[in-house]
Amino acid sequence: MSNSNPTADQNSLKILICEKRPSMDRLALGEVISCLGTDPCDITLVVKDGKQFLAHGKVLSKASPFFERLLGSDMKESNEGVIRLHTIAESLMADILRFVYSGSILISSQEYAVNLLETADFLLLSNLKTLAEKFLEQRITTENCFSINHLAEQYSCEALMASTQKIIDSNFTTVTTSNEFLNLPSREVEKWVSSDEIVIDAEENVFEIILRWIDHDKSERSGKFSELFSHVRLTYLSRDYLLSHVLTNDLVKENEDCLDNVRGTLEWLDRPTDCDFPRSHSPRKALTINVIVIADYFGELQPCCYLPAKDEWYLLPANERQRLNTMKHNVSAIVSCRGKVFLITDDIARSQCYDPDSNRWSPAPWTNSLPFSTGKPLVVKNQIFFIVEEPADSTTLWTYSLDSNSLTPLHNWVERISFCVVAVDSYIYVIGGAARNSSDRSLSHCARFDTEKNEWQQIAPLNEARCDAFGVCKNEKIFIAGGSTSDGSEIVYLETCEVYNILRDEWQFMANLTLRRTWGSIMLVDETLYVLGGRTKMRYQSPGKFSNKVECYNHEGDAWYVNATVPINKIAYKKREQRDFICYFLKGCSLRVFKGVLTNLKSIA
Repeated sequence: MSNSNPTADQNSLKILICEKRPSMDRLALGEVISCLGTDPCDITLVVKDGKQFLAHGKVLSKASPFFERLLGSDMKESNEGVIRLHTIAESLMADILRFVYSGSILISSQEYAVNLLETADFLLLSNLKTLAEKFLEQRITTENCFSINHLAEQYSCEALMASTQKIIDSNFTTVTTSNEFLNLPSREVEKWVSSDEIVIDAEENVFEIILRWIDHDKSERSGKFSELFSHVRLTYLSRDYLLSHVLTNDLVKENEDCLDNVRGTLEWLDRPTDCDFPRSHSPRKALTINVIVIADYFGELQPCCYLPAKDEWYLLPANERQRLNTMKHNVSAIVSCRGKVFLITDDIARSQCYDPDSNRWSPAPWTNSLPFSTGKPLVVKNQIFFIVEEPADSTTLWTYSLDSNSLTPLHNWVERISFCVVAVDSYIYVIGGAARNSSDRSLSHCARFDTEKNEWQQIAPLNEARCDAFGVCKNEKIFIAGGSTSDGSEIVYLETCEVYNILRDEWQFMANLTLRRTWGSIMLVDETLYVLGGRTKMRYQSPGKFSNKVECYNHEGDAWYVNATVPINKIAYKKREQRDFICYFLKGCSLRVFKGVLTNLKSIA
């Protein structure tokens, strides 16, 4: 039995359901009649085979906008008091009226739930439609998920649509063996094989699924192969598979466009190492993995990446400066944008870019004729911005277009330094920092800048003033950690963290870091916060030490804990000089990569 709150207040309504044929289940209707009144009915509902029901116009109008509009207008139904619903069966209409008056209904089978949903959608009975939707949602299987998904789309059942899509996506290789899938029209098959969300073991699965659907009725479906084949992301297939299974397939060989695509993919796989031609598609989400890329400020450590999901470390190739042993410019920041990693040096024109597909470093795409030499990078809506401190005690925001290789100044910025910046959609949040004319005094002031409207808005201040903190956004919240604070006489490194609720404009303290850090890096990987690097002691404090600890935040327990240790001894590029005040100054950023690129990297045991 599925129950819902009655559409109308049963204590205030006086109703009577009458049926003009003796076959009506008067006992069930009597249960409704007994607790309500005996006001005369003023509406006759005529259903399939001419069966008639008597009801109250006010009750129907309150239950449904369909009846409300019909009976509240100068239409024939309102004038005559007769509503003809010839597509609805007698038993179904009786159950619907019982629901309208009592708020309860018995749904006994999937077939009945489908009929009920269709009729409730037509009559605009939203509560009844929701009950039918929930009944079907509990009965989704790998065998019926496609038909229920189609039904959900047809009648705009968002919750049911989301549930079926989740089942289909997460079990894609299994559900595509069902009769429902094999009998789908080509447009439906195309919708699913083109999706980023389907969970597969390898891109090869998609090619094989398409072939299985074609083979189910090859004479009729062969003409659809080329269209479906265009959704196979060929650069994510192995070279051996392309040669042994794809290039030799009869359907591929019979179509010149398909052949050209395969040959072009093989050429791309065999491209020279200095070729920058990108893949034609992004990988499906199931074939990617989130990693943390780590570099050293002084360039004495070879860049590496960490896979939190597997607790694995991989060594990236040495960048050009390390390879040529020309460590003249320090790495001031590391950011990821459009699937690549950018090492920003203190001379921006000397920055490096890492492409996981080619597994190599190259000069950053911006030219050497930059109007500034230093700047703080930030990625906003898939574009790189630079925050540049001008000589005349001002700060300018520049946007760099990766598409056109051009720079555009946007705004004269804040009159402070050492602030934390976090991008959220088109906004740049500027958090804390220090006044230019008093750099030894930290601030709690916060504001956000709209890059589209080119305007500022003040937001709530921090609970604790801080400079050189580091932050990231997650689910409409901004998390910042560490930094330093000063009252003009003493500088203290911080372990405290705060979280800003964007919707409520409110800062709150959260759990402290395990280490005091400033100038560190914080990143979001698979909805989990990680912190690493920065300085953990005062700059000239002896003996100089570094922290190779990667901290992770447990949201449920509101606690930070050490999740991993950077394998410094295995990624050191050269022996460091014994200078007490120098420490390894790690920087990190998150990056989502195709799992296949890891085979090109050296694993660090």
